[in-house]
Amino acid sequence: MNKMTRRQVDKLFTGVSSDLYDKFIESAVILYANLFPENCTHKTFDHGYYNMIRERLQFEFGVLYAKASGEKKVENRFKKSNTSKRTVV
Repeated sequence: MNKMTRRQVDKLFTGVSSDLYDKFIESAVILYANLFPENCTHKTFDHGYYNMIRERLQFEFGVLYAKASGEKKVENRFKKSNTSKRTVV
């Protein structure tokens, strides 16, 4: 198996993240429709509620990003702890 280039990996993750984002937004729209069914007709669509949901999604993405950043720190700490264990053994 050939090692993938950085560009190929980036392209793969870009495609996956686009799909993930689309599914996430679709889920948010369904949630919005369930929370505010009276506001979901074309005549009564209330953008204020939708903006409230969108802001919540931005917050959730921030939480996910923070978790991902934290995982990188954990990964680095894990590598360091494994290196020190190897030298002791």
